[in-house]
Amino acid sequence: PGGRTVRRAAFLVKTDKGDPGVLLAEVKGGGAHKLELLSLAAHADQGSPTAVSVASDGSAAVVVGGARLLVRGPGERLGAVGALKRNAILKLEGLDGQVRRVADVVAGPKGSAVAVVEVFVTEPGGAGEVRQALVAVKGGGVQKLRATGDPLPDAAEDVVDSFLLRRPTAGDAFCVVEVFRQGGASVPVDT
Repeated sequence: PGGRTVRRAAFLVKTDKGDPGVLLAEVKGGGAHKLELLSLAAHADQGSPTAVSVASDGSAAVVVGGARLLVRGPGERLGAVGALKRNAILKLEGLDGQVRRVADVVAGPKGSAVAVVEVFVTEPGGAGEVRQALVAVKGGGVQKLRATGDPLPDAAEDVVDSFLLRRPTAGDAFCVVEVFRQGGASVPVDT
């Protein structure tokens, strides 16, 4: 009833008991709407939600206290991504270390997500550094897409310095902004 979905949005809220939550709103053509409250009470010990995103199919992703990533597919319950929580050991191609923080996330369809994670490097050659990794999350698995220090294509001296995620539209499209160092100096980003 009400036609096709024209807009989905996610809002961080507190219940009347003070528990944190995420309110998912769906607006359909003709004004019909649906609201769904996702409780974060079970994760309140991790801190307040710091990022939230919803995909066009109702999938959602939430970062709690910068410490834990929660995702869900349409109509499912939120579940923690075990590899993306503070102090978890993360082994990715060319980047082994300990998760320090989940900095940002965008939800994708069918419970997938893309996240920016800060990793304390434990592998030789980079031990003690904190690097950011841009990762894809699907089915509970985590795959590195890029990491700070990676070279930019066709630019021998330029490397990735940090990542920002932006969703400029109501659909599933999003932008990854790569801040980079050119010859050792950070290049400012116009946002």
